[in-house]
Amino acid sequence: MPTSRSRAFLLWAHRWLGLTIGVLFTVACLSGSALYFQPQFWEWAHGDLTPPNLSSEPAGLDRWIETGRAAVPELGRPIALWPPHTEHNLSDAGMLIFGGRQPGGFGNTGFVAVLVEPANGNLLGVVEVDHSPAYAPLFFHRDFWGGAVGSIVMGVMAIGSLVLLVVGLYMWWPATGRIARKLSGRPLRLSLTRARPMHDWVGVWTLPILFLVTFTGLYIARPAWVEPAITLVAGSEPEAEAAVAECVAPMTLDQAVARASTMVGGEPWRSIYMGEADTTWEITFADSTSDALYRETHVIADLACGTVAIEATPETRPGAEAAVLWIYGLHDGTAFGGAGPVLVTLVGLAPVALTISGFLLWVRSRRGVAAAKAFRNRPTTIVHGSTHNVIVQAHTTRFEGTSVDPQSLARSDVNGLTG
Repeated sequence: MPTSRSRAFLLWAHRWLGLTIGVLFTVACLSGSALYFQPQFWEWAHGDLTPPNLSSEPAGLDRWIETGRAAVPELGRPIALWPPHTEHNLSDAGMLIFGGRQPGGFGNTGFVAVLVEPANGNLLGVVEVDHSPAYAPLFFHRDFWGGAVGSIVMGVMAIGSLVLLVVGLYMWWPATGRIARKLSGRPLRLSLTRARPMHDWVGVWTLPILFLVTFTGLYIARPAWVEPAITLVAGSEPEAEAAVAECVAPMTLDQAVARASTMVGGEPWRSIYMGEADTTWEITFADSTSDALYRETHVIADLACGTVAIEATPETRPGAEAAVLWIYGLHDGTAFGGAGPVLVTLVGLAPVALTISGFLLWVRSRRGVAAAKAFRNRPTTIVHGSTHNVIVQAHTTRFEGTSVDPQSLARSDVNGLTG
């Protein structure tokens, strides 16, 4: 059991971490919950670019690339292709991502999104990602719109929040045999309306999810700070062996995707990313039962060589790479199934209740300290025959509006005078 001095220090640390870093933590969690409505942000900002009744079946990917490069000829080859409503494509259109613009705006990425009709590749519009209101909430959640400095602030906030959560659990932990009673939250009318029960009950029930999204958010903000721990647990990433494959006739990207889909059982492609060489692409295929990244199968296609090979499946993926994909799935909730994103969104609202109730507890403690100090410094007036009434009147005046009971203080004074 902690000593009174160590417990007082932990209480002080929990209180001031909550009143400082905890406020940033609340803002970050709220911005994460807001991402659940990102499709609505897109519709508000760029809905005019996508006509109704677009076909959702992507076809003619070589035509996509031709249209995209013609729209932004100075940016060269696209770095990503996304079908409708996949990854960060929030629209009904196909999307190609190009890099090379001057970083700035909300995101500091330098990315440009070219929208095309999925079925025929006709141009629909061009979106400067860094300046798009649709992506502003995402960039705010990532680094508070602060770029490299913002990501450091986010990382420090995540570490402080992890300490805040652990200390809070330690301070909450009850004596043996009382855990079930403290977890019950009954009566709920007190747990939902009084600061102390609300702080304890909301905090302990949301702590596992809050801890997960905070730790995974730390990796997303500052990967280098967490990678040593991942390497320690999952092992280092094995060096990829150069695959020796006999080249055949060159092929188009459409042919490569069709061949890759056959190799993975006919699943639709989820995203396509630029490979290391000019003619290579990494094609990802989603598991039909899950949207989580760790369930994806990755295929490498070399168009010039005419070869297609499976790079990694959920069963063969190296431990370190699998751990990173799990981190993303835990952070956005997709690792928990279809209801996971909703769960994470709702838990993201919990820090609001924790911050408000914690602030009220701090205000109450400050009033108590002020009341105790005033009591110690009070003038003592004794009138023969009416000592108790005088003391009660003095305390009622001094502590009016506080949580201190003047009757109890007066009784203690009288007992001290007459005992």
